[in-house]
Amino acid sequence: MKKILFPTDFSDAATRAYIYALNFAKRFDAEILLLHVYDLPHPKGTRVHSTLEKIHKEMESEKLDDFKKSVAKLRAITEEQNLTGVRVTHMMKRDSHTVKPILREAQREEVGMIIMGTKGASGAKEIFIGSVAGEVMENASVPVLAVPEDAVFDGNIDKLGITTEFSDEEVKVLDKALEYAEFFDAEVFCVNVDLNHVEFYRMAQPKWEERYKDNKRIHFYVVDGDNLQKPLTDFVEEKEIDILVMLIHKRNFIQELFNYSKTKRITYHSDVPVLAIQAHSLD
Repeated sequence: MKKILFPTDFSDAATRAYIYALNFAKRFDAEILLLHVYDLPHPKGTRVHSTLEKIHKEMESEKLDDFKKSVAKLRAITEEQNLTGVRVTHMMKRDSHTVKPILREAQREEVGMIIMGTKGASGAKEIFIGSVAGEVMENASVPVLAVPEDAVFDGNIDKLGITTEFSDEEVKVLDKALEYAEFFDAEVFCVNVDLNHVEFYRMAQPKWEERYKDNKRIHFYVVDGDNLQKPLTDFVEEKEIDILVMLIHKRNFIQELFNYSKTKRITYHSDVPVLAIQAHSLD
């Protein structure tokens, strides 16, 4: 991993994420590509092209000044974290969309990871609107670390959690999580939330334990629950998980409407960063 893309709107959530980006960059000896996407409003009633051009020029200047001030604040955070050795490149991109330029820059720069902040959502917003982070998580071709606005980095990443249904496709995700665990010298806690209360998952657990018997970093658990969120949240708190790793799939509108991404759902309500690894990136 040589480059980490850090999209930011300079919100409090993004500032939290920046601390994670700095520490990941230091660990992987990677460069941070800081990306700020902005758009300019189109004033109503302005029909004269020259007038509109003048207004936009003034707005561009204001955006640049705000960008410089925000970057200065992040530099102060870098100094506070004693991570001034991390290379950071700053970029501003004007676009009417936010997600598309993020995905475009990630591909163009061949980054190894995207790290960004995310704010909570609830109800219909989760399904119909989602968040920028949620859309990036689903459509990127590299792992995306979504950092909630209430997440607090304590200086260490000692424990990674990973959700599982003990399916064959999850082996690659688990192996990827173990790669990150090697870098951070962390343990991996693999958990299945048994919503159907059947013996299948408890029978599958020993098979997976046998598969990874030579790796002392990993531990397997099956917990009962009537929904995913509460037992998983309880597990994360009990084990003091630092980052939760989850597999994510691309979904069409109907799938999103009736069975929308569990990863998105957890991300919206979690205080722990979620590392989304896309199924299509593992093919």
